[in-house]
Amino acid sequence: MKRRKAKSEKSSSAKVVVMPQQAKAAPWHRSLLVLLPAAAFLLCGLDHLWVTEDAYITFKSVDNFWNGYGPNFNRGLRVESFSHPLWLVILSAFRAFGYPALPPLAAVAGVVLSVVGVLAATQAARLRLDKLPRLAPIGAIAVAALPPFWDFASSGLETGLTFFWIGLTSLLLTLAAREHQRPTISALFWTLGLAPLIRPDLALPSAPLVMLALLLSRSGGEGVLPSVLRLLRVFLPGLIWQLFRMGYYGLTVPNTFLAKEGFLSRWDQGLVYLNDTYGLYWLYPVVVLLLAGSAYSSIGSARRCQERTAAFSSWAIPLALLIGGVLHTTAVVRTGGDFMHARLLLPGLFFMMSAAAVVALPSGRALRWCLLAAVSAWVFTTSLCIRSPHREGISSFGIADERAWYSHSSNAARPFTLDDYRFHRYYRIGEEAALMVLKDKLKAVYWAHIGIAVTALDKDTIVIDPLALNDHIGSHIELESRGRPGHEKVVRAAWFFARYPAGVGMVVRNQLAGAFAKPETPEAIAAARAVLTSPSVAELTDAVSAPLTWELFWKNVGRAPRLTALRIPADPIRARLALGEQPKPLPAAQ
Repeated sequence: MKRRKAKSEKSSSAKVVVMPQQAKAAPWHRSLLVLLPAAAFLLCGLDHLWVTEDAYITFKSVDNFWNGYGPNFNRGLRVESFSHPLWLVILSAFRAFGYPALPPLAAVAGVVLSVVGVLAATQAARLRLDKLPRLAPIGAIAVAALPPFWDFASSGLETGLTFFWIGLTSLLLTLAAREHQRPTISALFWTLGLAPLIRPDLALPSAPLVMLALLLSRSGGEGVLPSVLRLLRVFLPGLIWQLFRMGYYGLTVPNTFLAKEGFLSRWDQGLVYLNDTYGLYWLYPVVVLLLAGSAYSSIGSARRCQERTAAFSSWAIPLALLIGGVLHTTAVVRTGGDFMHARLLLPGLFFMMSAAAVVALPSGRALRWCLLAAVSAWVFTTSLCIRSPHREGISSFGIADERAWYSHSSNAARPFTLDDYRFHRYYRIGEEAALMVLKDKLKAVYWAHIGIAVTALDKDTIVIDPLALNDHIGSHIELESRGRPGHEKVVRAAWFFARYPAGVGMVVRNQLAGAFAKPETPEAIAAARAVLTSPSVAELTDAVSAPLTWELFWKNVGRAPRLTALRIPADPIRARLALGEQPKPLPAAQ
């Protein structure tokens, strides 16, 4: 009898163990929480497929890298004219299919990465709240409903890769908190280390995620030494690229950072840029509502979790994502934002939306239906009715809807290949400039749009940007006045003619003609040439143009901080005096 009783107790206890495991199986409708927002985002992203002119700047560096000239825009000049090394590596892999394949592959890859990022962020939020009833993917739907996310899911830029990284990090953090498996934790730390390679500014919002990852690894019983080694994995990718940047390019930051003077603050323009997005799409109340929903859901989930680590992660992960989003948004506002409508605010917004990708709805039926009605009204209004007012021009604050403008001016619904841009005036001007270069046997061109137009020029032709994105001299010119974000530093043509005089170089005049209204005098050009031969500027030129050897590489590493701090007055004559050059007469450029 005792044996039968014991056997009966064992069988009943076995049943008790099985039932909770079966209860944990997610019903089919919870899978729809993850799939539906991502499917809607996929359709909208493909419908808005395009490649911006700025992406062709990176394509040029990829092509030169593929052909053995290094990751540079101009052959023979080592200038980091991009700010997304990992995206450049991915595009270099696409280059194996030929240069014409780069734009469509970059556009499609951006959409795919964006959608996977939404899927990962939504699945992570669902797993954190799997013990709660009445879940809804409010944050994920908000991402899928916002037109700027559709625009920059593709665009040929690294934004889709950014969304993918944020979503993957959120998912790995959630899995690490639930499973405490070493492979998951290792993958998490390596993924966190990719942040500065995607964009340098992602290093700031990754800080709270790294701190949380360390806490989760320590909570699993990991010792101090293994945690230190994991922390080294976070810093290793960025340190390797930073060492390469200093030795190869001779700077501590990307050249584009200097060209846009990222060290300076411009809060007034940044607040305008913030309101241009958050005010237009009513995001101020939406973000507050989503964060309140995330807090409500996190607290409810933490109360139901019996394991201490799971309870901690229920609210700590959304909090870390929220802090990361706030940090990134604040950094964007500090520097004055961007000239592309909403673009730089999207990563910070995606961080915050990931924290509330899935939320638990209130138990009260009336409150629940009121909340769903309000969200539905916002989603339909935003996705169907609200559009940027700068669709065909630049606002008084220098902000434009880039995709709408390029689509309109190229007469193509989805412009991404060069053939789609054949009617765009940049492309036509590039063709005319190419004919002039060939006719006059010129070596260099001064042209303010160095993306689409440059594709028509011979690959050995030096193209210098008056906005200094790819110019190692122009990026160090002092910023005299604030203007359109990303377009404030318009470098005088005298600095170009000092290197490439008439008969060797040519200035293509476009909408920046106002900056070149007065012809450069021989005195200004001569003064600029004197400045270029001064020790400090000559050292800068040597760092980027002398044949690269190991000796030069390590020499550049040592002088990179000094070269980064170098600033040259905008006026050549004043710069000549400031750098200690005597105003002795010099022969005018021929």
